[in-house]
Amino acid sequence: QIFVNEYGTGQAIGVPGWRVAYLAALENAGADGGNASCWALDNNDPAGCANPTLGGLLDKDESTPRTSYWVHRAYADMHGTRLDSSTSLPFFSAFAVAQGGSGPWEVMLGRHQSCTSPANSLCSQPASAVPAPVPVVVAIRVGGPDRTLTLSLQRIPDATGPMPDAPPTSSQQVAVKNGVVRFTTPPFADGEAYVLRLG
Repeated sequence: QIFVNEYGTGQAIGVPGWRVAYLAALENAGADGGNASCWALDNNDPAGCANPTLGGLLDKDESTPRTSYWVHRAYADMHGTRLDSSTSLPFFSAFAVAQGGSGPWEVMLGRHQSCTSPANSLCSQPASAVPAPVPVVVAIRVGGPDRTLTLSLQRIPDATGPMPDAPPTSSQQVAVKNGVVRFTTPPFADGEAYVLRLG
């Protein structure tokens, strides 16, 4: 068995897109377990080691979710068989599962290229390091005949602050052609994460 006792950099660990990257890397490497790093930050920071905030997933009141909480909540809700996933763009990560041959399918996507202070006060890269948002074409092999499926999409913003409520969900109908669903995300900003449910 493989256990990773700590993962993540202190600056980027709270950014949703980076959280997806770490979780996807652990899953795709076949790790059996992993713990997010604890950083010796000032105790005024929710992610400080001395604070009972689940490593900064909760705010200083120890109960209000922060943005990355929703990445881990979505990850915890993903059940089924892990699917192979890959990206053709650098600094994008994906993790996907299917609950059976006929779905539903669930996918987490994260973009993780830069880390700047507007997203996280611990970060120090200049604004020029942030790439432009780009729409991303996602293809999911679902098999079976041509048909229509419902796609639900949640966006988790590039931020580290409190986010008391779950990300809003938008839904649309997507076509299956030759066993594959293809759709395009909204412009995907660096540091963001998306949660997709198809079925």
